[in-house]
Amino acid sequence: MPIKGQLRKALLGILLLNGGRVTQVSTLIDGMWPTAPPRSAVENIRTYIYQLRSVFQSYGGDDRIESHSSGYSLDVDADELDLSRFMTLARSGRETLRLGRASAAVACLTGARALWSDKPLGGIEFGANVSAKLVAIEEHRRQVDADLIEARMLLHDYGALIPMLRQLVAEYPLDEALWCRFVITLYALGRTAEALEAYADARRVLRTELGIEPGPELRRVQQAVLSGEDPETFVGVAQRQVPRDHDTIPAEPYAPAGIFAHAVPSHAAL
Repeated sequence: MPIKGQLRKALLGILLLNGGRVTQVSTLIDGMWPTAPPRSAVENIRTYIYQLRSVFQSYGGDDRIESHSSGYSLDVDADELDLSRFMTLARSGRETLRLGRASAAVACLTGARALWSDKPLGGIEFGANVSAKLVAIEEHRRQVDADLIEARMLLHDYGALIPMLRQLVAEYPLDEALWCRFVITLYALGRTAEALEAYADARRVLRTELGIEPGPELRRVQQAVLSGEDPETFVGVAQRQVPRDHDTIPAEPYAPAGIFAHAVPSHAAL
């Protein structure tokens, strides 16, 4: 479903973020016009609501947008919105990982990650409150990444981690925890020279961008690689219980689809 115009997309995005709850008109104004809203903002919103309703109806959908005395709501079931499915899978993955069921955790977390694209509602400028919500969603994505890395390391599935970690250290070059996992994973695969090169890359970035040396954890990992320690002794993997069915877990391609790609109706896309 094509939605034209940045303000219409912003309006729909804010309604989707509120998941069926009433969104105040004042909240819509603050979210849609980050700097100086026009005097006609309220009337503009009414016009955009009318246009969105027309688009929904032209695709055979019901009138999903409801008017209220103080604002608007979008009638959407949880299973229709990929953000809701993402959050459900993320919670399930974290809980199963906490219980030591690494295989089940990988299945949930890769499912959550497959619903993600670059940035939720990317390319649209929002006000501070909406932007804060989107940052919070991004943090959930990073937690899913961290949980998935831990689960795959528990399963000794290091080969599947290399593409993911390589992309993540490029995306978050100042995150020492990611560099640690990247160095450990390369070393666990017997790629010692590459592991040391990764440490050198991390050190160079930290010195250039922050003027600091790597922290104790990253330095500890480097020393372990240099001394030829068993990766299990400094990863902590050996102390965790690994399910017996881990050999059946497939490597998932690190090419997720798109959060908010299944907006209302189910074939709609922002």
